[in-house]
Amino acid sequence: MSIKKQQIRNALAHVIHPNLGKDLVTLDYIRDIIVQEKYVTFTVELAEEAPKIESKLKELCRDTIHRYVDDELVLDIQTRVNTFRQKEVENREVQNRDVHAFENGPNPMNMDGPNSDNYTPPSTVDPVPSEEMPGILQRYVDEHEECLEEIDSFEKALIQFKKNKWVMDEKINKAFSRFFTFMDNTVLAHNRDEEEKLFPLLKQRLLESGEHSQQENKYISDEEPRNAVEVMEDEHVKFIQFSTLIFNFLGLAHRLPDIRSQSIVSDLVFEQGVQLIEALRLHIQRENRTLFPLACSLISDQEFEDMEGDKAVHQN
Repeated sequence: MSIKKQQIRNALAHVIHPNLGKDLVTLDYIRDIIVQEKYVTFTVELAEEAPKIESKLKELCRDTIHRYVDDELVLDIQTRVNTFRQKEVENREVQNRDVHAFENGPNPMNMDGPNSDNYTPPSTVDPVPSEEMPGILQRYVDEHEECLEEIDSFEKALIQFKKNKWVMDEKINKAFSRFFTFMDNTVLAHNRDEEEKLFPLLKQRLLESGEHSQQENKYISDEEPRNAVEVMEDEHVKFIQFSTLIFNFLGLAHRLPDIRSQSIVSDLVFEQGVQLIEALRLHIQRENRTLFPLACSLISDQEFEDMEGDKAVHQN
């Protein structure tokens, strides 16, 4: 079967640039595709010299083409730097920064962040060590630590799943099952506890203290301003929906009759799983380092004790 250039391009649409977060076809980084029977060559055009990125992209391109097109193809992947692309990247960064500043402003409750590794709490929030927090918040922090351990285990299994070329062995299956059970039971109970005990009073205090978005919708005069509690509540819902979607995709991949379709769906499982992992880690950082310190400054010790008292009453 002869290989077409479009098959190569379609495969490369699965290769995500590790820094820009978009695929190479969308970025228009693929040039000069040549196909001669089992020999394929093309060029990846980059914005700047970055040996590690070049090496990683070559590896991803090679693995992806072998997976989606033909594993016997001989590939010659070249890279080159286009200085005009560097200007495009710089302009894009400036535009993104300006849009972000315009939409969000210097609001301490703007909790958007690129990832959990470099998340920094707003400068207006005074840090509070977890051991100095009220009992209920310490318990939430401890439960977050348990969640992070489960996330780490899920991440390792997800990476191994990809290394196995989407073959599900017993160890991976157990890790996946454990994670989704943890999401359905433990995480759901944790979120509900926060929403019932901490969030109502904290939301009230945030609104009273002015710790909320300052934007107004000129078309809806009675719209309430957004605050950190509402952001966390929205993410609670999205996490459960997200994990359910990934779980269903895993089941679908197992039932598909042909290997190529299984690979496409499994690749989607991997990408969505990575996004869920990062979103969960960032959410935990936001609560531990921003939301809970804010709660310490806005809620009295007696009110925190009352929250724990409510829990005891429900248990009895």
